[in-house]
Amino acid sequence: MQLDLCLSSLYLNIEEKDLPISVIYNASERHENSYNALKEEYKDVNFVRESVFKEDVLNLIRDKTYILFLVDDNIFVNNFSFKEITNCLEENKDAIGFSLRLGRNTKLCFPVYKNQAIPDYEAVRHNIIKFKWTTADLDFNYPLEISSSVYDVSGNLKQIFEKLNYINPNYLEFEMACNAGFFRNIHPFLLSYLDSVSFCNPVNKVQTFNNNRVGDNLKYSTENLLTEFEKCGRINPLQLKGFVSNGAHQLVEMEIEYKT
Repeated sequence: MQLDLCLSSLYLNIEEKDLPISVIYNASERHENSYNALKEEYKDVNFVRESVFKEDVLNLIRDKTYILFLVDDNIFVNNFSFKEITNCLEENKDAIGFSLRLGRNTKLCFPVYKNQAIPDYEAVRHNIIKFKWTTADLDFNYPLEISSSVYDVSGNLKQIFEKLNYINPNYLEFEMACNAGFFRNIHPFLLSYLDSVSFCNPVNKVQTFNNNRVGDNLKYSTENLLTEFEKCGRINPLQLKGFVSNGAHQLVEMEIEYKT
């Protein structure tokens, strides 16, 4: 259910509809059936069943220059252009990446539930800003992450993915975050849209690596979402088109609709 919303909202809002998209997944037999259903609905998406996570990641990024990392609770809410993003990264070599989840609207850091200061920024295009992450607050001081940021994986960041040890997405982000300091002198800036175009809706948790804050509404439990998905339930991305989140993460109500 959540991956379907991530993909459908991505296709709804991204300008380039033909970009290659890959999904690394792992699942029990029952969940595997739901992934098989998605494979039929998204025939242009490359579904990769996880073997060795690090090797899977390296195989997918090896011949790429720019990568947009996502997790399955990412939701896109406004239009954006991947080409515009990569052009800005080409023009701003001192930027470590481009965040789609940050902007002047993201004033709350959900994991610690604290207000965060919007850093001073300069406009690099009419709707794109640049700020110094090295002196920023909370989410704005967290430049390396995997829930809707674009990075150049052909240059300095390549060593992160090749040399570090990670066995799942949570370990990958942990290692990325721990090593962000190595880039503070050569890439002290981060780019984003003036207002964020994506956010994560942390309605449940499927890992035990950390104890991140999540919602407690049983309507969105993994078991219930799977049950409703099997009944052809889906969440229409138009429900959240134009939504302005108050942070990179925000709990938001969603209605399940049913295909006939």
